Amino acid sequence: MQLSAYILQLGWFAIAWFFIDVKMIVRSLDLVDSRECLMKVRIQVNPEQLEPEVIILCHDESDQEVQRVHALLDKMDSQLSGKKDGSTVFIKTEDILYIDSVDKKAFIYTENDVFETSLRLYMLEERLTSGTFFRASKNTIINLNKIESLKPEFGGRMEATLISGERLMISRQYLPHFKSKIEM
Repeated sequence: MQLSAYILQLGWFAIAWFFIDVKMIVRSLDLVDSRECLMKVRIQVNPEQLEPEVIILCHDESDQEVQRVHALLDKMDSQLSGKKDGSTVFIKTEDILYIDSVDKKAFIYTENDVFETSLRLYMLEERLTSGTFFRASKNTIINLNKIESLKPEFGGRMEATLISGERLMISRQYLPHFKSKIEM
C-alpha cells in the first residue's frame, strides 16, 4: 500500500488497530514521533468505492506536516501504475503518449512500452487533471504535449500524429472540446 511508503518517507512510527465489519474494513493509524501525536490516518476499505479518495482534516492548512503530506499526495498523482510482464510499474504522466481501451482493458502507451492498467478509461480521465490530456474518442485519451501535427480528415474528424509517429483519430464528437483546449 502507498501509505506505508509515506510513513517511511516521513520517518514516523505507526501503531495500527484493525476493525473488521461485514461490508468494510477500517484501519486506523496513529502516527507518532518521540514528542507527540502528529496525525491520525484512517483508511476505510469499501468495495463499492471506485477510486481512492483522500481528505485531510486539519486546524491550519499551513501546518508543515499537512503540507508535507499534501506534497507527497501531489507527487503520487503525477504517476499512474501499469502492469508489464507481471510486474507493476509506475509511469510518470509526462511520459504517456496516449491511453487506449480495447475490450474493457485500458493500455498506457509510452514511447518505448505499453502497460496494462486495471483502471477504466473514465477513471483515468478523471485522474489526469493536469490539462494536458483530452478525450479524443470513446476509446482514447491523448497527451496534448505529445502531438506533433494535426491533419483534418473526411467526416469532421482530425488525425493527430504523435512524436512517436503513431497516428490517432480525434472523433468529431470530441473535436470541439479539443479545439477549445488548443484554442484553434
